[in-house]
Amino acid sequence: MKIGKIACLLLVLTFSVQAYSQTSPKRFEKDSLAMKSAFTEIEKGNVEAGFQLALPQAKAGNAVAQFMVGCGYAEGMGVSENDLEAFKWMKLSAEKGYSQAETRLALMYSNSEGVKQDYSQVIQWFTKAANQQDEVAIYHLTTIYGNGLGVRQNHSEALKWMTLGSKLGYASSEKNLAIAYKNGFGVAKSDSLAMNWFLKAAQHGDAESQYIVGRAHVDGFVVEKNEVLAIEYFKKSVNQGYDASLKSLLALYYKEIGMPKGKGGLTNLGLLFLRGNEGIEKNSEIAFKLFETHAIQNKNGEAYYCLGYCHENGEGTVKDVAKARVMYQMAVTYGYEAAQKEVNRLATKSAVTGSE
Repeated sequence: MKIGKIACLLLVLTFSVQAYSQTSPKRFEKDSLAMKSAFTEIEKGNVEAGFQLALPQAKAGNAVAQFMVGCGYAEGMGVSENDLEAFKWMKLSAEKGYSQAETRLALMYSNSEGVKQDYSQVIQWFTKAANQQDEVAIYHLTTIYGNGLGVRQNHSEALKWMTLGSKLGYASSEKNLAIAYKNGFGVAKSDSLAMNWFLKAAQHGDAESQYIVGRAHVDGFVVEKNEVLAIEYFKKSVNQGYDASLKSLLALYYKEIGMPKGKGGLTNLGLLFLRGNEGIEKNSEIAFKLFETHAIQNKNGEAYYCLGYCHENGEGTVKDVAKARVMYQMAVTYGYEAAQKEVNRLATKSAVTGSE
């Protein structure tokens, strides 16, 4: 499985924000600065122009440019996809010690991208990158040794890497360490230490850990029961698209926990997502589903009204004024009289324009 165009592009764009990072040794600062014009074009969305600016730099030996060109060929960004060319440029960059290229090269060996699968090379290049504190490489080495992927399972080796990542504050490593303590993998089983590391991972933005900490506060497991605090963790997780947190959040909101009195119910929850407030980021698709569920299951007039709004304005669904008229009329039918104004408005608009 390939890394994906957006993910690869984000890796490259790291260097338009700063000349070098924790996962990019200072010796590549000059290479990064020389790529400024290429980064600028990519940020504008001109991927092909960015690739063309990077290519001469790559040919001249710029490690950052070689990484970027390798990504371009690997994902078809600004150039036709070509696994062999991608491997060639990525290897050149990795051989110069560029950590992100080392990580990407390991993935190429793992996924047979432009080269025959070779787990010895996978481990070699992940290890090189991990020794430069590359978070992705550390995560993969933890997984490789923890699950015995291409090597004999070795919990001690997995623990070594996840401990390093945790000391560096990497959420993925903190979550893995939490799982190790929860299940007793390479360490003595401890629910309290597991929760401690889940909490750190949650604070550093891991969506699954945010959900786990939220559930712990709902259930009063290891930590004190606190449903209002649980909501804050669920919201952070939901904003990253973690579905399990959405279900837990809705269950609490529906009971009006953590919300102003009278603001519960599926329709009001839908409005939270439609408008983007109460700490919830705007998500029209979720809002539409909540309105639809409430309208159909409970024959709720206000929910039908909201569906009419969504159809009319293309919020969470395809814009369809004809369907909007039907939804507004259904709202009236089920007692939401305010929708009559919208029915009349669209009827007048239809008569004027001659549309159905």
